[in-house]
Amino acid sequence: MRFLTVVFLIWGAMHLYAWARVRAYTGLGPPWAVVLAAALVVLMVAPIAGMSLSRAGRVLPGRLLSVVGMVWAGAFFLFFCVSLAHDAYNGLLSAAGLLIPAAKSARLVGAWPLAADVILVASATVSALFAAWHVTPHHIQMKTPELPSDLPRVRIVQISDVHLGATVGKGRLSRILEVARAAKPDLFISTGDLVDAERGDMTDLAEMLASIQAPLGKYATTGNHEYYAGLDQSLAFTRKSGFTMLSNELARVRPGLTLAGFDDETARFYRGERKQWDEAAIVSQATKGDYVVVLKHRPFVLPQSRPFWDLQLSGHTHGGQIFPFTLVVLAFYEYPPGLVGLEADKFLFTSRGAGTWGPPMRFVSSPEVTVVDIVRSAEQGRRGRTRPGPG
Repeated sequence: MRFLTVVFLIWGAMHLYAWARVRAYTGLGPPWAVVLAAALVVLMVAPIAGMSLSRAGRVLPGRLLSVVGMVWAGAFFLFFCVSLAHDAYNGLLSAAGLLIPAAKSARLVGAWPLAADVILVASATVSALFAAWHVTPHHIQMKTPELPSDLPRVRIVQISDVHLGATVGKGRLSRILEVARAAKPDLFISTGDLVDAERGDMTDLAEMLASIQAPLGKYATTGNHEYYAGLDQSLAFTRKSGFTMLSNELARVRPGLTLAGFDDETARFYRGERKQWDEAAIVSQATKGDYVVVLKHRPFVLPQSRPFWDLQLSGHTHGGQIFPFTLVVLAFYEYPPGLVGLEADKFLFTSRGAGTWGPPMRFVSSPEVTVVDIVRSAEQGRRGRTRPGPG
């Protein structure tokens, strides 16, 4: 609750800044300033109000209000960033004006520069709304001598961060599954945040996911939003969609290939249970000589477990989803989105995700479905790798 309070206060302060800026640039009088303030307050609380209506059983009006509020949130974030850049530019010229008075005349102030900001943000918002629908496959190939001779290639299709809920429904899920189905997966994987929040009956969405066929199986792990949405109903939905949940355990899908799936870190504190597990001890039990793929929602790599696996598939970060928030993500997480080589024959792939959280927008961070081809290399014998422990 304290965290949400802090977030809401920051969000309110951002809106207050925008309100004051519009007044300063346009000379808006008191009556219209009050109208603007009221409109900003309504839009600011719309997502919370929409969620409350949905939980009260009024799903359709709740969803509509949530969508309006979330689109506003994305557009406002862009407007806030453009405003900061604009005001920083004017501030620098004002400071330069102390030495060179003529510099002040180059400042962009008044209603027309503000209108230009709004047009720029509106254009970016429309582009970002369309970009969220443009889901594309991201192909990577991993070569290994560890697959047996009767298994020249395994294709894993990974979806992550779909966030089915108020703003991601049948339309976008259909596009995501279209890309996944076209890839013809041997294994179909969800690395968390398949669901976002309560949305009423999602049987239709579960049936859509269940239609994807994968001969070696369908496996999923939890993300943080499975816990936020309610773990029991999230797990029930995921299983109804045809996935086998991997909760801190191994699954040897066939000789030569093992999956290791781990709960999101939220599980350690969910419902006060303080669930604990030893990732290294679990993954060390994988059959020696198998190609081991770790499924973990967050792109955190534990040094003590790294000797026991080959590839980790993660998500969570959305690649920032809306630039310039991308820069915050790059600063916070050790590894950028995409494929990263950690050392010889050890790789982490962090997906930008297939859906969206909050604003149904993508700006300079397109959504993706990952297609991983694990290919048996021509190299003879096993890699010169030491994998201590059982197996």
